[in-house]
Amino acid sequence: MAKQKDRQIFIDGARLKRLRRENGLSQEALADACERQHLRISIATIKRAETNKAVTLRTLHNLAQFFSVPSDELLLHKEQHDLAEGMALLQNRLSVVAVIKVTDIRQKVDIQLQLDELAPLFVKQHGAYVIAAFSQYASYPDSASAGNTRAHILFLLHKMFTEQSVSLLSPSFCLMTLMQLEHDGISYKLSNSEISRLLDYALNVPPNTVVVGDQLKFLYDLQFDFSPLQPNQSGWWVIDGPTRNDERQIPLYGRDKELIRLQQQFDVSLKDQKLTLNCLAGDSGMGKTRMLDEMSAHAESLGMQVIRFDAEQHETDWRVLLTSRLEHWQPETLTEDTDVLAATLENMPDGLAILIDNIHVCVSDALDQLAELSEVLRGFPVVAVISSTFRYSDRVIRILNPDSFIALSRLTLAECEKLAGHFKHHSREWLQQSIARSNGVPFYLNLLLEQVDPESQQMPGSIQLVLEEQLFSLSFGEQQAMQYLALAGVSLPPDVLYILAGRSDLKTLRQSQLVRATSDGQLEIANRLIRELVVASLKDEDKPELHNQLAAEVERAMLDGKLSEQTPARDRLRMEWLYRQFKSAENYFRAVIYQARYANLLIAADSYSEAEAQLLEARDLLEIAAQPKHCTKGKYTPEQCQDIKLDVLFYLANVYKMRYGWYSPVINDVYAEILELCDSTKSYHRKVNGLFRIWTIALMRLDIPEAIGYAQEALQLSEQLEDSACKMQALTALGNTCFWAGRAEEAFRHSALALEQYDPSMLESALEIEGQDPRMIAWCFKCLSALQLQDEQAEVYLQDMINTSREVGHMFSLAIALQAGAWFYWKQRDLSKTLEYATELETLTEENSFPFYQGIAALFKGWAEYQLNPDEQHIMTIATGYQRWLSSTGFRLTQSLYAALIGDVLISNGQVDEALNVLEEAIGVAEQQGTNCYLPELYYLMSRTVADNSFVASEWIQKARLHFSCTPQQQSLFN
Repeated sequence: MAKQKDRQIFIDGARLKRLRRENGLSQEALADACERQHLRISIATIKRAETNKAVTLRTLHNLAQFFSVPSDELLLHKEQHDLAEGMALLQNRLSVVAVIKVTDIRQKVDIQLQLDELAPLFVKQHGAYVIAAFSQYASYPDSASAGNTRAHILFLLHKMFTEQSVSLLSPSFCLMTLMQLEHDGISYKLSNSEISRLLDYALNVPPNTVVVGDQLKFLYDLQFDFSPLQPNQSGWWVIDGPTRNDERQIPLYGRDKELIRLQQQFDVSLKDQKLTLNCLAGDSGMGKTRMLDEMSAHAESLGMQVIRFDAEQHETDWRVLLTSRLEHWQPETLTEDTDVLAATLENMPDGLAILIDNIHVCVSDALDQLAELSEVLRGFPVVAVISSTFRYSDRVIRILNPDSFIALSRLTLAECEKLAGHFKHHSREWLQQSIARSNGVPFYLNLLLEQVDPESQQMPGSIQLVLEEQLFSLSFGEQQAMQYLALAGVSLPPDVLYILAGRSDLKTLRQSQLVRATSDGQLEIANRLIRELVVASLKDEDKPELHNQLAAEVERAMLDGKLSEQTPARDRLRMEWLYRQFKSAENYFRAVIYQARYANLLIAADSYSEAEAQLLEARDLLEIAAQPKHCTKGKYTPEQCQDIKLDVLFYLANVYKMRYGWYSPVINDVYAEILELCDSTKSYHRKVNGLFRIWTIALMRLDIPEAIGYAQEALQLSEQLEDSACKMQALTALGNTCFWAGRAEEAFRHSALALEQYDPSMLESALEIEGQDPRMIAWCFKCLSALQLQDEQAEVYLQDMINTSREVGHMFSLAIALQAGAWFYWKQRDLSKTLEYATELETLTEENSFPFYQGIAALFKGWAEYQLNPDEQHIMTIATGYQRWLSSTGFRLTQSLYAALIGDVLISNGQVDEALNVLEEAIGVAEQQGTNCYLPELYYLMSRTVADNSFVASEWIQKARLHFSCTPQQQSLFN
């Protein structure tokens, strides 16, 4: 039997914690209650059991007996424990994710072979990019050892790329960061939103560099030298080369001024041979005891004797207590009339430091005794430092009248980061979480940082005990208020909290250190750790209803205008909060309503990456909301879900267009879903909009007949609906297509007719739904085709468009207008104006994350700068712009313009063979697909590649002039 009792087993920690909290017990209280029933269980054993660590069989039986449940109900078999632990590791694997871009075909093949040797967890191709995920360490063939060697993947990838040859026209780079992989039971993967975010980051990586995220830089700043990717900004770092620095000792952060003030009091006491009484005040966890430790060490360094007391343990006469502690220095000869304490102090050679912790727990009589003792100490070199909480410091100051009062505040974020920076064995993400959880309280932060297991989210037991004692002192209504505040995760108005807490008096709660008032008079939980503890005390089955009550009450207050002032930023936060609360309440229909509103506000704020993530989640959530059980519970219909789904899909398509231009790898599926849903719900006005969008995809693929078919179908449907806005969209699509097909006259006619359909009432809804001024595209092609037809009003059309876009103030619409300006003056060979508009477009797109137009800006800027100052770096600007455009819009539609621009500068730079390769490929694609708008330009550039053969050159010029798409403006330039 003895062996069986000692056998190690595992207890279901979550079940044990629920039982404990259902009985209103802290871990300490449970241990005491078990002791009273003669069931020997320590606090440490309870902590081990609740964290699924091995305990004895006797512990299992004792706990089951205490809670009156079968032992099997608490037992977690070792196999289940191993399986659960294994699945957790499988589903939450931290890995190094690399975004790799190599444009040279031979280098790309070589790097892919090297990547395969490093055993990636997954590899995925995205256009010119390769996204691969690796374990943090990998084995690789080592010729020196004739075997395999293990090394961190960062070293291996850095080595791989630094050994590649640098190419001007075929740049390569690697971006690395730490990310959490998901596992679907078959393979590892990253979500679409995470991949999109990585590709966004990759757009800003300079060619021929290796860039890492904050986490990898933080872990390896002793092995490499880093420089910030963007000046004066953190987040991404360029590896400059290997290095090694010495590690530093961890100092005490954030208390320099306080330490100096106390040390000065020591100097005064020793110099003037008198008592200095100092009060150190701060809330729980602010480091009062640590400061006393520092003062103890400082006193010893001065040769002083140090006496320490804790007022929680000593409530006897202070004079008697001090005299007994100083017995060693008492004179050998004392008379009955001698003051023993005074004689002892006179006999001490180097002064005395008295350090008393937790003085606030003393009753007034004990403080009076200490005040009397201080009168005896006045004439001796004694430094007394006492600590108190802020709440009772007024009483301490009134009775003791200290010489100095020093308040300890929370550590600043910078001070927390300095402290956390010494814990290299933790990930940066985990350190940041610890800083946020501690809320700047040194005691909490140190305990969190000192945890052995960096993956553990378990609250240190010492913190838990302190907080639970405060929570259990509250009334039932105040505990309810704490529950709602914890679930809210934000501050709440007192009126809302009063209703939720059953109209309870919250006086004691307000006076506690558990909550604090915000600047606008709301209440919030004072510390993230307190919130975690309160949330953990709630039953999982009770949380949905509490979330629903909370969200509904805040929603009512918002509709009644009882919340604080409305601002765009506050509106976004409020919509996001309501969506998350209703989702946690399993009220999915209302959750999606607010999530869609939140995403729409993000779009309005140009936060496209975050909007995309929200909309993808909303689309998935609607599938759950449409289930019969949820429809019945929420009192809505599946048809209402379909209507919201169309909003979500159009918002999502809008985000893809904003982020990636007119084409992205997933946008085709979204539009196909939109058209199908429009037909099934008979939403014909929305179908016109969908046809207009899917037309863009056909155009990007250079399928001119299909694009014209979509545009004509949209025009026919809009005429049946007698809808001017829909008709405007269809005519815009036809004008655009005709322009690319090289039919300038038709492009001008359709674009002009489109603009005639415009009504000012269209603008607001177009900006919201389509994300741009509905006139801009039609206006753009009217201007460009007018220039080609040598219309005298062409430049007037252009300036009207640009001025109007500035007045509207919509950034994406302005980007369309500025790209038209750069194109217009490039056609006229006006270098200064081309550069002016391209530079403004570049600044605008960098600030607003429009990679499509950022690429356009680079093309025209590189061309103009080369004409003004021939330099290969400007050729690199064009090449980089093309790569950026390629990654977001697709290859074929942009190739002709790129070929025309880079072909021109390559010929001028003497790189005729390179120019010939680019031009021949572009001409072949354009002739095959029927995209004729740039063919005359490309033919003319071919004549420049054979300048030494006037006969062949003249044939190319003649071919350009005779092509049906050659416009009068081009005729005048081709000589």
